[in-house]
Amino acid sequence: MKIRDILTATASVAGSLNPALGAAIGAINLLLPKEKQLPITATGDDASKAVSCLSDEQQAQLLQHEIDVEIKKIETWRDIQEAHSKADSTGQSTRPRIAYMMAWAVLLAVLPLCWTLAYAITSENDATITAINASWPFIAAAIGTPTLLLRAYFGMRTKEKTARYKAASGQTIDGLQSLTNLIRK
Repeated sequence: MKIRDILTATASVAGSLNPALGAAIGAINLLLPKEKQLPITATGDDASKAVSCLSDEQQAQLLQHEIDVEIKKIETWRDIQEAHSKADSTGQSTRPRIAYMMAWAVLLAVLPLCWTLAYAITSENDATITAINASWPFIAAAIGTPTLLLRAYFGMRTKEKTARYKAASGQTIDGLQSLTNLIRK
C-alpha cells in the first residue's frame, strides 16, 4: 500500500488507531525537521499537510514509498501479542492451587517457629532454644519440602511461558527441537 493511499483513506483517523497510518507517519517524520515532526496521534489530514511542506522531489519519493513491510511487522507483532494473551488466559488452576497451598504450608511452619524462638530468646529460655537447635533436620524437612515444590513450580512456569512465546512467534521450541534431532538420528 502506498503512503498516498493511506493518507487519503485515513483523513480523520489518528495514527495511533491505524497501524498503516502510524507507519506512514513514521516514514514522513524521517524527512521532517525535529520541530515539525508529527505525533502518533496525528490524522491523515495532518500528515498530508506535513507532506506538502516537503520539496517536490521528497514528496514524490515519499508518496510512492510502499510500507507493506512495516505494516506486516506491526500485524505480526499484534498477532504474537494476541497469542500471548490467549496462552495466559487459559486459567489453569491445579498447579497454581498447589503452589498456593505450599506457600501456606511454608508460612504455617515458619511463623510458629519464629514466634517460639523469639519468645525463648526474650524470656531467656535456654531449654527451648536448645530444643529448636536440636530439631533442625525436622524443621528443614518441614519447610524445605514445600519450598522446593514452590521453586520447582515457578521454574516450570518460566520454562512453559518461554516455550509458549517461542511457539507463538514461530520459533522452534527447545524440547521439540531435541526430540526432532533424536528422531533424525
